[in-house]
Amino acid sequence: LFANAFGVTDGMDGLSAGLHIFAFLSYGALALILKNSEVAILCASIVGAELAFLYFNIHPARVEMSDVGTLPLGLLFVNISAVLNREITLLFIGSIFLIEIFSSFIQQWSAKLRKGKLVFLIAPIHHHFEKLGWHETKVTQRFWLFSSIFAFVGILIALL
Repeated sequence: LFANAFGVTDGMDGLSAGLHIFAFLSYGALALILKNSEVAILCASIVGAELAFLYFNIHPARVEMSDVGTLPLGLLFVNISAVLNREITLLFIGSIFLIEIFSSFIQQWSAKLRKGKLVFLIAPIHHHFEKLGWHETKVTQRFWLFSSIFAFVGILIALL
């Protein structure tokens, strides 16, 4: 699910890379707290690579990640939660990814079951906000903001 969800978020300049940074940064911090240095180093490496990539992917993007990068990162995201034995945190740290993929599911099922009636102007939801008149950078920044909040909550949940 998260492999595809990571791919769905890769539709705006800087969106997926910024979300990946928050996700892996939070698992890196969690790994440090849990004294798992190997996972912490892995997460730090991914965050560093994503920051370098983001430099060229931010609006206007000069490079794209596409499925070649997003699919393995989504799988790694789930694996890291399992290695840390904190799978429940996927619901919080990965909530933006879940919202993105479920907005696409909802749109498809609505169109099929309600004879073409749609819930969103366009799916996934980040494009819905764009169709509402939000500039691409505004959508990206808001998603980053909520991702950081959800990541913080995920870390707190993991430590309970």
